[in-house]
Amino acid sequence: MEQYDWLTKAAKVLGLESSRKRTATQSLIMTQGDHEWRVEERDVVTDERFWIVSTIIDGIASAIYWAPLDASGDEDYYEYSLNPAVYLESRDSQAKGYAVGGGVFVIAGAVAASSEAPSLPEYYQKARRQLIDQGVLSYSEDKLVLIEHMLFDSPSKAACILTGATSNGRQLWKTFNGDPIARLPGYDD
Repeated sequence: MEQYDWLTKAAKVLGLESSRKRTATQSLIMTQGDHEWRVEERDVVTDERFWIVSTIIDGIASAIYWAPLDASGDEDYYEYSLNPAVYLESRDSQAKGYAVGGGVFVIAGAVAASSEAPSLPEYYQKARRQLIDQGVLSYSEDKLVLIEHMLFDSPSKAACILTGATSNGRQLWKTFNGDPIARLPGYDD
């Protein structure tokens, strides 16, 4: 019974009065008032409450996105995670991101098509080549992978660069309930 009481308190902390802090290492930090509960990535955890919370967090994480991480600690991408989560799945490309201000913030790790369709407009061909030259899009085995988070100013630009083909990004990018991004405010005609 004590565990359930603790979970109730933890849920209140997570949902109502939690605060987020940026740290140099990957950490789980929950605060309430002047009390702080912290688990750093290098810590060996023996507190059974951590395993209960981590199980809950794992369940939540399978359904939603967490804020994108920046290993350097120089950038804070938290604001993007407050926007609707979106995804793109095409024959040779898969990506996840957030609908941000009429564009798409694409999460690093997105897989782009390794080839381009002849119909891809020249300016998108140049943009893809530039990202490859800069190492932002990098070949990994037979795949082309986005290795940095990237904000595209339109869903179609993101879709064309990732798919290597002329694409209507407003239809290809979907929210997690399956609706096209075009149904979100700021993305309609």
